[in-house]
Amino acid sequence: MNAPKIIFAFLILITVVAVDASAQNKQDPAVADLAKQLKVSDPVAQKTFLIMDLYKTSVKKIVADTTLSELQKREAIDLLIDQKNEKLQGILSADQLKAIVPDTEMQRIDSRKMNKSKS
Repeated sequence: MNAPKIIFAFLILITVVAVDASAQNKQDPAVADLAKQLKVSDPVAQKTFLIMDLYKTSVKKIVADTTLSELQKREAIDLLIDQKNEKLQGILSADQLKAIVPDTEMQRIDSRKMNKSKS
């Protein structure tokens, strides 16, 4: 299976899981904690939690997939990181992002912003 097919399959998986998670729409104590940490409303905290939870679930599936090479796993995970961070950027401020996104990922976000501004 080549990388584009793998990426497409994971994008479909992400969509299905996100729809399922949204349908459940339950208040989790972790969501309340996230709302307090980020000083956001419960709906924003819920979206943030779902994005992060979906990312973690997807990464676990990629890592467990024995049909993928290490390079394919790395590429798929990098894509998931970028997608997660793009979604989070749409709902959180820069300071809120810094509170929950690892420094190495923030560096990726900053470098992508610089590359876009050069274009």
